Order: sequence, then C-alpha cells, then structure tokens
Amino acid sequence: MYGARMQEIADEANINKAMLHYYFRSKDQLFEAIFRDVFSQLIPKAFSIFTGDLPFEEMLKNLYPIT
Repeated sequence: MYGARMQEIADEANINKAMLHYYFRSKDQLFEAIFRDVFSQLIPKAFSIFTGDLPFEEMLKNLYPIT
C-alpha cells in the first residue's frame, strides 16, 4: 500500500485519477474497501472449510490452494 501511488492504481484500473479520488477519497479508503471486500469473501469460505472433517493440512490447502 505504501509504495503504490493513486496515479499508478488509476492507470492499472484504466480510469483517470479524478474518478478514483471521487469514489475513494484517499489511498487509505481504497485499501479499506478492498480489505472489506476480500475479508467478506474469505470468512464464509474459511468457516465452511474449518468446520469440516478434513485434516488440518487439507483445510489449509482448501483455504489457499496452490496453483
């Protein structure tokens, strides 16, 4: 997060920096939005994996599969 610049993020997203700032006033707000989105997807998946009967190593592989 600290090495990224809003202009670089906008360039990667193929939008202009003004639009990025319109929706996310700061890099901190953008980071928080991304974190919330990823976390909200991870928790239900982790809960379903860890409440199963698989060995712990298999649970970890299912949570974060190596490709």
